[in-house]
Amino acid sequence: MDDLIEQAKILINEHYKQGAHHVACVLRTKSGKIFKGVHLESQKVDICAEWVAVGNAMLESNDPIVQIVAVKRFESGEVNVLPPCSLCRDLLLMHAPDAEVAVSDKECMSPSELFPNTKS
Repeated sequence: MDDLIEQAKILINEHYKQGAHHVACVLRTKSGKIFKGVHLESQKVDICAEWVAVGNAMLESNDPIVQIVAVKRFESGEVNVLPPCSLCRDLLLMHAPDAEVAVSDKECMSPSELFPNTKS
């Protein structure tokens, strides 16, 4: 997972734009393919980076997602692993139920652990 965290940090540092992109997501499928996404902010709806990355993976691969991480860049330039929000947890339950999800630099959980008492 460390390599995905590093790739996500590089991605957000390359594409960070205050008020537009402050979260990046990188995931790995079972075959080892890497897919990426950045958060999209607008005046009406924000789209989480996880949704973009999962959508990219679904367009190009039928492989199951095995690892996923999102990172947030703050105005200070600090970048930290960002646990998924409740909508992203639901997304992962449906589209990556067996994935390892980074919730910090050192801890990973499954989607069912992140959203207990639900059926995938």
